[in-house]
Amino acid sequence: MEEMAGAPREAMGFRTPGEKTKYEVQRLENAAARVFQNKIKQFEEQIIEPLLNAMLELARRNLTGTTVIKVFNDEFKTASFQSLTVEDITGIGRIKPIAARHFAEQADLIQNITNLTNSGLWPTVQPHFSGVKLSKIIENIFNLEDYQVVLPFVGLSEQAEGQKLAAALAEQAHAAMGTATGQGGDYDLSAAGQPGVQPDQQQQAQ
Repeated sequence: MEEMAGAPREAMGFRTPGEKTKYEVQRLENAAARVFQNKIKQFEEQIIEPLLNAMLELARRNLTGTTVIKVFNDEFKTASFQSLTVEDITGIGRIKPIAARHFAEQADLIQNITNLTNSGLWPTVQPHFSGVKLSKIIENIFNLEDYQVVLPFVGLSEQAEGQKLAAALAEQAHAAMGTATGQGGDYDLSAAGQPGVQPDQQQQAQ
């Protein structure tokens, strides 16, 4: 089929002679799993999606009274409980499965974002990109939601706290260096600029 269509051998993951870069090797690996990805897509569209829609329709037909459901807010990380009735389910449409995604698609997305940020086009389009949204994309792809390491502008607040701590420690060190130890010739100076009276000399004067 591929030969009749004139598709290159690399399109199905066949390696051609010659040195390959890391990106070219990744393209070969992704192409080798193209048939598998196509089967996954067919499984999602032909089995998972009709099954979920049929389950939702059956649940709506058999729903009686009021049901309490748990709704989780991804933005504020809070959970709320709401009452659901048959009259509330009035939307017209279909639900589609989005949980099943092949890792190669995620790798391609990260590769494309990396190539874009390293290209000469990035300074032109960067003002139109949201750094918070890109961070959320990376958090979703790397499955970092449970670690809560991606927060809007959290790096700036941590840097400010670090600068405050560094300034406080520098001030303490400066004060420690300017304080007389009372040993040897390290004594505070008097108002005239001469060493102050030492404790032993003060006792002798008395």
